[in-house]
Amino acid sequence: MSTYLDKVLSRNTYTYLFLLFVSLAVYVGVIKGPFFFDDNIFIENNAYVQTFDVVKIYTSSTTEGSGLTGDNFYRPNGQLIYSLILLIFGAVPAVFHFISILLHSGVGFLVFLLFCLLGLDRRYSLLASVIFIVHPIQTQAVSYISGLSEPLVAITTLGILVVFTRGLLSDHKFSIRRTLLIVLLSVIGFFSKENAVTVSPLMLLVVVFLYKQGKISSLLKGLWVWVFVASLSALYLFFRFTTLNFTHDLTGGFGISTQSNIYTESLYVRLVTFISSVYNYPFLSLLPINLHYERPYFAYDSLLSFWGFVGLIIIIFSIYIAYVSLRSKKGTFFFAVSWFAISILPVSGIIPTNAIYLDHWLYVPIIGFLFLLAVFLENNRDKNLFLYVTIIVIFILAGLTIDRNKDWADPIRFYKNELQYTQSATRIYNNLAMEMANRGNCLEAIPYYRRAIIMDDSYPQTHHNLARCLEDMGETEGAISEYKKALAIDPKFIYSINRLQVLLGEK
Repeated sequence: MSTYLDKVLSRNTYTYLFLLFVSLAVYVGVIKGPFFFDDNIFIENNAYVQTFDVVKIYTSSTTEGSGLTGDNFYRPNGQLIYSLILLIFGAVPAVFHFISILLHSGVGFLVFLLFCLLGLDRRYSLLASVIFIVHPIQTQAVSYISGLSEPLVAITTLGILVVFTRGLLSDHKFSIRRTLLIVLLSVIGFFSKENAVTVSPLMLLVVVFLYKQGKISSLLKGLWVWVFVASLSALYLFFRFTTLNFTHDLTGGFGISTQSNIYTESLYVRLVTFISSVYNYPFLSLLPINLHYERPYFAYDSLLSFWGFVGLIIIIFSIYIAYVSLRSKKGTFFFAVSWFAISILPVSGIIPTNAIYLDHWLYVPIIGFLFLLAVFLENNRDKNLFLYVTIIVIFILAGLTIDRNKDWADPIRFYKNELQYTQSATRIYNNLAMEMANRGNCLEAIPYYRRAIIMDDSYPQTHHNLARCLEDMGETEGAISEYKKALAIDPKFIYSINRLQVLLGEK
């Protein structure tokens, strides 16, 4: 084992190839998976993606190309990649999956490089990066084609940190080439996902940690590079809140969610909800079982609850150990806790989101936990025991990921798994019905459509999809009625307009 690891670690190229092999080994099962869930909105039915309309991709919300309005998703780099894949390879889901896996392996490799630069032994850095790759919570960002923005923004953020850290550790000043690379990666990150704005505080965190470790002599080294990136972040946020804000008249002026409720309308409620839900993050990291996409959209308006109390304890304890670590030790806990806090900040409730918490929100924050694990393994006296325990854990996590990918590879299995954990997710019933209809089973799909409508009759898509099934079964009058109901909800819903024109023209 030791000889093999030494061989893998002897060159960075070998290390990356090993991590790529691990990524393919645990995600190979999902490559056969089709487009589903939001893939039809982001890719299949998105006119801007289908026609390689670069201008529209970069100046519109992600879903506008699908005829939808009123949301604030803005992931142009991901949309551009989808469009390029379609242009070169066509609508082949396997290619989309492979690109996601390739990016994921790259992120894992950058985790390895960053940990090494921060002073960790290469062996334990490798173990941490392998856990990052095989951890089941990552499937939501990697197995899901429409989750591409997560590994895309992660690879730019970590790329910046690796280049920046190398510059800090160098005996020379930051070179122009290194600075330009950081600027380029920053711009790419901003147009990948809003989380890219966390890169400037993460850069500061690296500076403080290296200074505490005695690896750099001044906290001011690289300051002007940081100022450059921070200024770009501020400029990006200005445009995102103005020109690129597609919900300026909803949810208080900015937010992913377009719902108007106690959560989206109150910053206090959002912060209390985050505190009351924060326990889910360490729980999912340590015990990633019974995974599902839909999570309860439940807001807390007071900390006077059991989970509010638990959340406060977790946060206060984390702040305390981070402070002690920074004040009297080498800052390991400070780095880990701060990394998590900074990375999770964009979805902490400051900005209204479309969920209370999701698995893929941990994609970058979990790196803080893994850093702590790597340091523990390196400094533990009984290294061999914990090394073998860690390897066993890796195999268990890999097995869970392989099993979870069976869900992501089969839409019907995926949706039925979702229904084990929620009976109130309208879009799950709608999407399950769509998959059944796509497989020619409209008779079984129709009850699921009707169940979705009973639960929440605010989506034109559900009526439209039900109408298509009725139309396919020859029930033209029923189909016309459902198309009209879809347009009563959204008069601009182009798909129902087109079908209604066809049917009424035929009549």
